[in-house]
Amino acid sequence: MYTKTVSIALRLLPIIGFIGLLSLPSITYSSETASKNDDFIEAKNASDNRKQDAINIAKAQLSKQLNLDASTFKVISTTLHTWPDSSLGCRRPGKMAAQVVTTGYIVIIATNVGIHHVHATDKYAVICDRNIPLRNPRSVGLPLKNLDDMIAKARADLAEKLHTQPTLIHTLSFVNTEWPNTSMACAIEGEIVEQKATKGYRIAFSFSGRTYVYHTDMIRVRACPDIETR
Repeated sequence: MYTKTVSIALRLLPIIGFIGLLSLPSITYSSETASKNDDFIEAKNASDNRKQDAINIAKAQLSKQLNLDASTFKVISTTLHTWPDSSLGCRRPGKMAAQVVTTGYIVIIATNVGIHHVHATDKYAVICDRNIPLRNPRSVGLPLKNLDDMIAKARADLAEKLHTQPTLIHTLSFVNTEWPNTSMACAIEGEIVEQKATKGYRIAFSFSGRTYVYHTDMIRVRACPDIETR
C-alpha cells in the first residue's frame, strides 16, 4: 500500500509543479515602460549636449575677449543655473535684456592669466568677471609666469587676515595696471618710495559678499586699501 501511494505521488509532481507556475504573478515589460526609459535617455543626452555646447561657447567667448588659445583653458566647474532675464546675471550698463527666465550654466574657467566666471547657454555666453582686461596682458610687457603665484599669495594673505580658508575666497578680476611709483598707490608708513613707473596687476577678490583689492608688481602683493585683521 505504501509503495502504491508513493508511486501515485511521484506521478502527480509534474502536474502540481505546473499548477504552481500558473499561480506565480506574471512579470510584464510593457511598451509604455520601454518608451519612458527611452524618453529619459533621450532627455539626458539632450541635456548633456546643451551643457557641452554651453562650455564650448563660454570658452570661445573668453578666448576672443582675452586673445588667448581656448585649447589651453581648463574648465574647473560647470553649474546649472536659472536667471530672471537674458543678461544671465551680468547686465551691462546701457544694454537691454529680455525679461524671460533663462536657464544656462555658470562655467568657471582657468587660463594662464587667471580664473574667470562665464555665464552661458547653448546659444551665447557673457563674461562676468568685473573689469576683465580687453587685451592680452602679454602686449604690455607683464610677466605672466608669476601671476598665478601672486594671486595665490594675495589670497593666502587675505585668508589669514579674515581668518578663513583660501578656498572660500574667489577671484573676481585682475586688470593690468601701471602706477607712477613703487608704492603701487598704497604706500606703507615709513617705506621708501621710488618715483618710477611700476607695472603690475590690480586683483579683486570676493568673500562673504564683500570685495577686497590687492595690488602686485609681480614681486610683492599688497592690500589696497589695507585690511584690518579681524
